[in-house]
Amino acid sequence: VKHVYAEHLVLQFDVSNTLDDQVLDNVSVKVDVGDAEQYQLESEVPIGRLERDGVTYVGMRRDAAVFESVAVPTILKFIVKDVDPSTGEADEHGYEDEYQLEDLEINVADFMVKWTPPDFDGLWAELAAAEIVDTFVLPFKTITLAVQNVTAFLGLKPINKTEQVAAEKKNHQLTLTGMFMGDKKVAVQAFFVAKDKVIM
Repeated sequence: VKHVYAEHLVLQFDVSNTLDDQVLDNVSVKVDVGDAEQYQLESEVPIGRLERDGVTYVGMRRDAAVFESVAVPTILKFIVKDVDPSTGEADEHGYEDEYQLEDLEINVADFMVKWTPPDFDGLWAELAAAEIVDTFVLPFKTITLAVQNVTAFLGLKPINKTEQVAAEKKNHQLTLTGMFMGDKKVAVQAFFVAKDKVIM
């Protein structure tokens, strides 16, 4: 779970121990922000002892002006201690172990909140001075896949059911809105055309 703040990002990792005959001590997730210069690790809250379920946190300071998508490696680290089935007591000494997790992706959708304006046309006119227009060739075979992926990537709310694409349709308009960092209004009109690839 990602908790986004103006100058910080707090990562919450929910961890479960599925083994009855072991407990895990000093459970933490190591996040490698080496290539992601907009993030600096600041704090870590490990789980002291994990018998069943627990939560560990990683706190990072972030450059408030940079919103590039990044994927950072993560590793779950812990100390394994065997539990005596007759007494239920854990061994005093254990051994260190680790588990490679999937890369953690941080992208633009993490900084968006879905929002429905009372009047899309009025919002579009309000934001006209900040308009940006661009064309993209997307790596999807159908407009339906393109609409699903663009919507998920941007983290915005589809307006007037424009996320629904009629079967076999060769063109489509998607309308999205949201709030960037909680207070900056965002409106998107995306026009899709299916040729050899999907053009947006």
